[in-house]
Amino acid sequence: MIAFLVPEQTSGKFQPQVQAVFAPVSRPVGAIASLISNRVSPTVSDDRRAADDIRSENIQLRAEVDALSTQLEEMYRQNAELGKLGR
Repeated sequence: MIAFLVPEQTSGKFQPQVQAVFAPVSRPVGAIASLISNRVSPTVSDDRRAADDIRSENIQLRAEVDALSTQLEEMYRQNAELGKLGR
């Protein structure tokens, strides 16, 4: 019924915010649970390659990202130049 009388922007202010009641308890408990979980069972990678192989792939991927970033910057520059010409 209130939706027909009060604009949507205003009606949102009157909705009860129950999550504020639980925040003082849930945030510290969540932080403690996360800390314990990370110590008891840390994340394990499924990647069984040698560390040197992973490092060399990372170097290769970084080089590719740099090359693509350079190409993208050049395309932005060309687009700006064409924009000046009115195309």
